[in-house]
Amino acid sequence: QLPRQGLGRQRPEDAAKREVMEEVGINILNLKKVGGYYSDSEGKRDTVILFHGTATETRVTASPEIAAAVWENYHNLTGRVELAKVAIKAIEDSFGIIVNKK
Repeated sequence: QLPRQGLGRQRPEDAAKREVMEEVGINILNLKKVGGYYSDSEGKRDTVILFHGTATETRVTASPEIAAAVWENYHNLTGRVELAKVAIKAIEDSFGIIVNKK
């Protein structure tokens, strides 16, 4: 989740790191873009960028803005979390795992 008002002059990578820190209290290292897409769902036009990085902490502390935050293994996502097709493809391509087991 990135700022609703847009990035302004901020690089997407920097905005992603800042948002992860603000929302769940985790610093991210080695952040790299693994995919992206445009969405016009909910009557909005959004650019969605998917990143992968290394967390420096294991404790997740959700901010008051979000209902819950947990660590989850990629293999446990199927059927538990609704992911966009492009997000699933980015995870599968980047990490060599199958998220949607049919």
